[in-house]
Amino acid sequence: SELEIIGDYSFSMSAIQNIFIPSKVKIIKNNAFYYCKKLKIVNFSKNSNLKTLCKSSFSSTSLHEISIPSTVTKIDNSAFFSCKYLKYFNIPNDSKLEIIGERIFDQTAIQCISFPSHLEKIDKNTFHYFNDRIFYCNALKIFHSPKKPCYIKDSRSNIDSLNDIDILVIVNTGKYKYEI
Repeated sequence: SELEIIGDYSFSMSAIQNIFIPSKVKIIKNNAFYYCKKLKIVNFSKNSNLKTLCKSSFSSTSLHEISIPSTVTKIDNSAFFSCKYLKYFNIPNDSKLEIIGERIFDQTAIQCISFPSHLEKIDKNTFHYFNDRIFYCNALKIFHSPKKPCYIKDSRSNIDSLNDIDILVIVNTGKYKYEI
């Protein structure tokens, strides 16, 4: 396939259950798979050239697990918002991921995530709260391999960076907070 861009709303609200993303795709645009309630499986080519997952690209799908290609450098706002069954978000060790936008994991079931050493920015509300009380990513464990500082921009957190943190554990305590 010569397809390089999966456009805005390309498959939005369709009944697809799985999809294979060809190697030449570089960008998955805004809302490309938004509200594909039956979408459970996304596979990427082993030779993927994907660079960017745009806003809400996979939000409100039924994904349980996803493995992001190592070539992805940016995951934009709400890319996986309201993927209520998403437990496993796999980022390879050789990932080039640098930026994670707002509300990526809001209303997901993410249990554990490992961030790559290239990560430079985790935007505000990436692990978002609901009604200032319920934290949707309950008992989330985050592992980060810092080779350079990683800035967390989150108004509800007192954590400024992951520079010196090896393991950050976030637990639902009934109040929003990060525990280290």
